[in-house]
Amino acid sequence: MLEKVVYFSISCFFCLEITQASKYVIEDLQILAKQKEYSELFSHAKDITPSKRQKEWKELVTKSARQWLEQLRIKKDFTPNKQKKILEISKWHTLKKDEFFRLKFDQYLAELIQYCYENTDEPCSQKAKDLWQNSFKSLDLSAAIVEHSLTQKQQVPSHEIYQYLLKNDRQAIFCEKKIISDFFAKNIKKIINLKAPKKSINSNISKKCWTHLKKVLQAKLKHERYLDKDLFNFLMSLNLISSHQKDQWLVVYFLKNTADKNLINLAWPVLDDLRKDYKKRKSVLKFLSQFDHLPGEIFEIENQDKRLAMTRHLATNFPEYLNLYVDQCLNYYQGTKDFPKGNPTKECHQLKKIIKDKAWIAESKKLELEKI
Repeated sequence: MLEKVVYFSISCFFCLEITQASKYVIEDLQILAKQKEYSELFSHAKDITPSKRQKEWKELVTKSARQWLEQLRIKKDFTPNKQKKILEISKWHTLKKDEFFRLKFDQYLAELIQYCYENTDEPCSQKAKDLWQNSFKSLDLSAAIVEHSLTQKQQVPSHEIYQYLLKNDRQAIFCEKKIISDFFAKNIKKIINLKAPKKSINSNISKKCWTHLKKVLQAKLKHERYLDKDLFNFLMSLNLISSHQKDQWLVVYFLKNTADKNLINLAWPVLDDLRKDYKKRKSVLKFLSQFDHLPGEIFEIENQDKRLAMTRHLATNFPEYLNLYVDQCLNYYQGTKDFPKGNPTKECHQLKKIIKDKAWIAESKKLELEKI
């Protein structure tokens, strides 16, 4: 029995020796650093016990981590095992404190996300969201995530990332990019509380960013061919829209039979006013004539009484638009003009039925309509 105990003790002693011998020492890590064998280095960096992780170890680990990230970024090495290891060491206390490591780590993630969007079939939006949550949330990384997702026409990973950028004055240049301001305009309901817009802006957007976004949104009033009703209501609530622009767009919403009943109610008296002001009618007509597809959804309203009432209100107060619509319809079907973007009057056949027995346009035009 004694012999067995002695044998077991000797065996365990040699086991301990072998285990200790397999542990790397600081000199091994230094050699790996010189050889740029970073994967092996970080697999054994913590072989050094906590009590011995002094200045020499910290400097070696920090410098090597920076260099490894740069190496992986240049080589575009985004293999899963490397990603896993990089994410792991980013949690190390020594590296989290190093500003340059944090910067390079987020740069690596930014290029990893770009690579995902441009070269893989992965669900990159979810991946980007997960990586951002595990990152140091630098402004550059946040901007890269939003821009890459929009450029590739994918869903923005998280409105939290987008709003994080909007709030930061140091990233105001981000707001100057068209792709970003367009996204803001289309998703304003998700970003801003439309019931308390001023308070919401102050809470969610930096002053510099809002200064630019405001200009972009106001420019859309002049150049867009359809303005989202939420954006219109938002601009109207902040008095960022002139009375002239307000009239123009209310007429558009009327013609499109918007689902927003409040806008229809606001538009109705605007048309009454147009009847009394030729110059204003002329100005609104010029604005509408620039649309590739003239709005005319009121001509196809299912409810006959509503359809007739709205068309009558238009014909009575703004006959010039009804004539423009009919003229463009005839130009398209008779081939007298080119329309690169297709039929400019998609509801023409419905209008033809409405006005058949009405004296709202010249008889000669009605006869021409009957031929198409």
